[in-house]
Amino acid sequence: MVDPVWRPLLWIFLLACTSSPSPPAWHVATSSNEPAALLSVWGTSASDIWVTGGRSELTGAPAILHLDGEAWKRVDSGQRGIDLWWVFGFEGGDVFFTGSGGTILRYRDGAFEKMTTPRSGIIFGLWGASSTDLWAVGSGEDGHGIVWRYDGAAWQDVGASVAELPSLVLKVHGQRADDVWISCAGGAALHWDGAALTKMPTGTKSSLFSIVTTPDVVVAVGGYTGLGEILEYDGAAWSELPSLIPVAWRGVAAGADQVYAVGVSGAAAQRTAAGWQLLDRPPTQLDFHAAWIDPQGGLWGVGGHFDTVPLTQDGFLAYYGVVTPAEVSP
Repeated sequence: MVDPVWRPLLWIFLLACTSSPSPPAWHVATSSNEPAALLSVWGTSASDIWVTGGRSELTGAPAILHLDGEAWKRVDSGQRGIDLWWVFGFEGGDVFFTGSGGTILRYRDGAFEKMTTPRSGIIFGLWGASSTDLWAVGSGEDGHGIVWRYDGAAWQDVGASVAELPSLVLKVHGQRADDVWISCAGGAALHWDGAALTKMPTGTKSSLFSIVTTPDVVVAVGGYTGLGEILEYDGAAWSELPSLIPVAWRGVAAGADQVYAVGVSGAAAQRTAAGWQLLDRPPTQLDFHAAWIDPQGGLWGVGGHFDTVPLTQDGFLAYYGVVTPAEVSP
């Protein structure tokens, strides 16, 4: 028989053990008047996150937001008149930012350095196995696609090694230094196996706006108005999945045994054992551009108006998970 003195504590213990955790939900972490489209999000933890984007005016600074502990800070890179399309880095090490004008910035020890790059254009994506083995992709002002590789000393243009390189090369991701995947316009994917960069058809002609790799599968997403496409590569062949919703997918992220896709009009979907499933109640009617999954399994997504330049209006940062994130102050 339980002593009456301990009965209240016993009930509290039983309730704590039997109550189910809160279901994940969307939260918008930015005010409604974020002055520029937000384009990329990456971090090392749920309390160390970087966000990049456009500028509030043509000659202004590109948006850089940093969650440092519990508060967001706006960071000045020293650059003006450019947009920053991507951010990627290494825990405890360098963080890299890419953007228009052929820009690649390296953030080290609290300072930004503008790296020398082969030519001008928009650098849409960057990934690396280490800070001395990096890939950057984009579209040159000369109308040719960009595929660059950094060896720790200099950026080199390696796109010329690919026959009929698409003029629009969009994102890059990998698992190892000898297993790197790149998504392109026209449904093309590029693969680096440690020895050569080869072009691979995927079965679609739509632009593949983003690509992500896991130990088991490569996922590329894209499409156009009226058609959203999700493709998977299992190591043998590409397959196109049934369309979930008639909107283009713009970003895809993997982490914590999860894969999410985000797209136009706030659409988001998760890859499950039963197949891809849409998430309920989109947080916005604006368009997602990219996403990142933190180590705790929370999904971070960014976007706004980014299909036309300048990228000077209506950006947002959203979070899907079980906690309430810190909000970005104006």
